Order: sequence, then C-alpha cells, then structure tokens
Amino acid sequence: MQSLIGRSTIVLLLSAGALLNQARGQSDITKLVSHVRSSVVTVIAFNADGKQVAQGTGFFISSNGTLITNHHVLAGSHRASIKTKQGKIYAIAETIAEDIDSDLVAVRADVQGHAVQPLRISSAPVASGQRVLVIGSPLGLEETVSEGIVSAVRQVKGMGRIIQITAPVSPGSSGSPVINTRGDVIGVATLNLTGGQNLNFAIPSERVVALVSRNSTVSRARNGSRTIRRGRGKAVVAKRKGEVDDPKLKKILTEILEEERKSIPVLEDRIAKNPKDIEAYVNLGRAYSNTQHYKKAVDIYERAIVIAPDNESFRAGLCDVYSQVEQFFRPFPSQRRWSPFRPSASGTACKR
Repeated sequence: MQSLIGRSTIVLLLSAGALLNQARGQSDITKLVSHVRSSVVTVIAFNADGKQVAQGTGFFISSNGTLITNHHVLAGSHRASIKTKQGKIYAIAETIAEDIDSDLVAVRADVQGHAVQPLRISSAPVASGQRVLVIGSPLGLEETVSEGIVSAVRQVKGMGRIIQITAPVSPGSSGSPVINTRGDVIGVATLNLTGGQNLNFAIPSERVVALVSRNSTVSRARNGSRTIRRGRGKAVVAKRKGEVDDPKLKKILTEILEEERKSIPVLEDRIAKNPKDIEAYVNLGRAYSNTQHYKKAVDIYERAIVIAPDNESFRAGLCDVYSQVEQFFRPFPSQRRWSPFRPSASGTACKR
C-alpha cells in the first residue's frame, strides 16, 4: 500500500481549479519563506568545557542583533552562538531579558556591524484555523519549513495563554518563529507533548512584546561567556508512543485531553442541530484526533469539506490526522476497514 501521508500538512486539491489556486498559494508561500529565512538562525549552547549541550532556533527582532529563542535552549549554558542562513557564526554577547514562565529569552548576538533582517511581531488576535508556518532547525536540519494551522488557543494553568498548532515542533524547533501568511510572528514554538497524541504549542507573540518592553538589566558577558540560570522551561518531551514523564507537562497534557473529551458530546450536539456549524466541525475534528478517535476525525473532516470546500483548515486538519495515524500505527494495521493512504472522497491528498 503506497503511503501518501507526510509530516507536511500542505494540501493538494485534485480538481483543476483547486490545483491552480494551490499553485498560486504555494508560489506565495515560497516567496514568503525565502524572505523570512534570512531572519531565522540556529542557536547552539555550550558548557564550560566547550561541549555542545543544546541546539534550538531563534529569530532576529531588531537590526542590532537582538533575537528571541526559548529559555530552555540556553538555560545553564556557559556560552552560546548563532549560525545564520549564510553560514556566518556570531557569539551571543548579552542577555537582554528573560521570562522563565513563558520560556522566552531575548539575547543580543555580536553581529559585528553586519546588517540583519528582523521579523515583524504581530499584534493581531490569533484565531483557530489560521494558516501558519514554522521555520527552524528540527533534529539539526537547518532551514526546515513546516506548515499547519492554529488548532486552538488555550488557557493553561501555569503557562497562561498558549497556541496549539498542527505544524510539527520537534527537537531543535524550540524557539522557531510561528508566522502567519503575511510573514509576521504570531508565536514562538516551544513545546511538543506526545503520549499517543502529538500536541504542538507556541507562546503567543504578545508575550514577546511584553518581554522586550521590560526595563530589564542587561547582563553583559565576561570574556565571552554568560550563564543563563536554569528555570522551569522544559525541553521538548517527545518519544514516539512514549509517555510524558515531567509531572508539570504530564498534568498539562492530562488537562488538555480531558477538556477535549468533554467537548466531544457538546460539539456533536451542535452539529446535529446545525449541520453547517463550521467552528464546531473544526473543534470536533481536532478533539477526535487528539483523543485518538482517528476514524471519526477523518469522517468529520470529510463531511466538513463537502460543506465548505474552500476552507483550508479542514483539509489541513485531515492531513494532520493522516500524519498521526502514520506516526503512531506503523505499520498501518491491514485489518482496518478504512485507509487514509489514498486520495479521499473529498478530493484531498497529503503531500509527503
């Protein structure tokens, strides 16, 4: 059986008109990524012995070399440097501000007078179904782009408001900019939780704005070294079919999944009363997927695409379900009666 599933959530529509629109949209995305990539850097942290201890992603927010990354990427490090798209390596010279609870840190790289291109920080509200891109260095693969949607904006105890996205957040993606289709940063990729699910989260851009707006004391480097104190920020917790072992993160995962389970009958009732309730379809598809009811998730997205064929969030959600099935059920059980490995009745296929 040939798999059409992949981590990318780019959707290919099989009708001629839809293919044309897709090509135009993909051309716009290609131009956008080309423009944004030069603002994104790989962040490398070292201990006192010069051994690399962590790697993540960051992005410039000012032309003087100030950049944002996750606090946990640099926590406990003795020194750190960045690598740009052009292959240039610059030392991180000072810490501008830290927010341990938000897992954010603003630092300045010594760019030696070279011009850098900052990204714009969005102040617009984030909405479910919004299309997003994540550009980073997952698993050490620099300048990797993943595409998805905002699946939910949640209020999580101990973390505040947080954005759940379908675009993958893998080790090395921490600190990646989550951008909208205008190229503005709407969040910072920070966390992936897996435990039979694959939940990806970003810190909203409003907390980046709050961080850099503080009158923080600048901690200047001594002999090129700087230790950022350890905090509660956690690195990615992700093992295929594994369990989340950090108590705080496990609690967050449990709360989210319980919330999703409770929402299912409510959303099913909403759709029964109003079969054209677009928001209910989006939320129900996500809830089914997150609670591993994959067959139901596929069915609900298929129904939704028939009702709203131009709604990208349904097709992206459907491809996200396919990705989940491939990741957690390899090889795919042959006895299953349904198969997401073929173009679906809605005319959707997912690009590997």
